[in-house]
Formats: sequence, structure tokens, C-alpha cells
Amino acid sequence: MIEGDMIKLEKGFTNMSMKKKLTTLGITLGILATFTAGVSVGASGTLKEIKAHLDKGKTFELNGESWTPRNQDVVLEPIVYQGTTYLPLRSLAEALNVPVEYDAAKQKIKIGVDPRIPIAELDGVKTSSNITKTNDKAITTQFGEDLGISFIIDGVSTNKDEPSEIVFDLDKKYIYLELVITVLDADTEMTVVARDNKWVHFGNHFEKGKLRIGYRADIVDDLRLQFYSEAEPGKEGRPDKILVSGTVKPI
Repeated sequence: MIEGDMIKLEKGFTNMSMKKKLTTLGITLGILATFTAGVSVGASGTLKEIKAHLDKGKTFELNGESWTPRNQDVVLEPIVYQGTTYLPLRSLAEALNVPVEYDAAKQKIKIGVDPRIPIAELDGVKTSSNITKTNDKAITTQFGEDLGISFIIDGVSTNKDEPSEIVFDLDKKYIYLELVITVLDADTEMTVVARDNKWVHFGNHFEKGKLRIGYRADIVDDLRLQFYSEAEPGKEGRPDKILVSGTVKPI
């Protein structure tokens, strides 16, 4: 709500998407990210010079109490640009108890908490003996993407009846499963099958690169991911090695 030069940030504002703008009485309140990134205009090539104004006249009320944007002890005045008032993101996020993080390497600002859970961190996971976990970025970073903590299958089974297996107790608690399979070393085509006690939910063949599978998981209790090589008996070559990553999103 805007009353003259007083901008009131109501309690419900904490539940709004931080990516949206708050528009009241035709005046838009934008959000300005303020981070010390150590980036020069000439070096980044992404910064554009603009003409804006610091507005020392506006005051703020957050959840009924007076609030002043600050960076530690330094007062931060809002910026007005093309009719939009911009507030410092970190100061506002901290006031609203919303986590905010800056990834300098990617120049990415992360707001809020990612609800997704890595599949390698789920409780009660059972695996074949040739499957381990790794959080080594030298391994989990594939094709420019850090896949996070993952499973490594070192020596994918060549026996379709006794596949390499990862078993998850999903208990219908997750709405969505994203599975990422990256081939680290392989001579042959491989297959991944997802099944429970009654149904085969999906099956995919893969040989090189990275395979990404999205699946609705709220209908699944126990999910078995089974991996096996398509190599002909006696012509297996060197053992196939794959990285199994992914996340689930809670309901």
C-alpha cells in the first residue's frame, strides 16, 4: 500500500513471489539486487549505464513497523528509475526472512529455498554393491552443469535378470521426479527401467552423453531403477560406468 511517500509492505507480501512487482495505485515497486560482485563495466559486458535518482523522501513500513533498508549500518535509499522505485534485494529479503544467495561464478541470484531434494540424499535408499555416492564436483559437473550429490554405477550389470539397482521408498510423498543419467564410460548401449511391484513406469535406452527424464512420482510407493548393459554375452568389453543424479519435489 502506498500513502503519499509512505510505502507499506503488508504482512502478505512475504508470501508473494519475489520475482513479481508490487503495483499499487499505478506506482510500481521493483526490487534491486545489491551485491558486491567485484565486476567492472568493461569486464562484464552485461552492465548498462542508466540515469536514475536516489529518493530520500520515501519511508517504509514492514508488517506494521517502520523499516529502513540497510547494508549493515549504512542506510540504503531507494532508487527511482522510469517511474519504478527499486529496493535493495538483500536488505528486503533479510527483513522478510527469505534466504538470498549470490553465485559470483554464474552471476546468478538465488532467492528462497529450493524445495527439491537430491535423490542421493533420500532416506532408506537401497543399492547394488557396485553403486556408491559422490559429491566430487570434478565428477558431478557434466556438460557445464553441477548435478550435485549423485550415485556412481561402476560396472553396469550385463545381466538383464540381475540388473544394477537403486531402490527408493517414495511413499507417494513426492509430486515429481527428475532423473539425470550421464554416461562416464561405455562401450555398449544400456537400458534404464523404472518399476514398482506392479508396473513398469518407463524404460529408456542410452549410450552416450546425458539423458534427462521427468516423471510424475505421486503415484509411486517403492520405485526401482534398474540398469543393465545391452552387450552380447562374451562381448562385454570394459565395464560401463554411469552417473545417476536427480531430484524429487515434495507434494
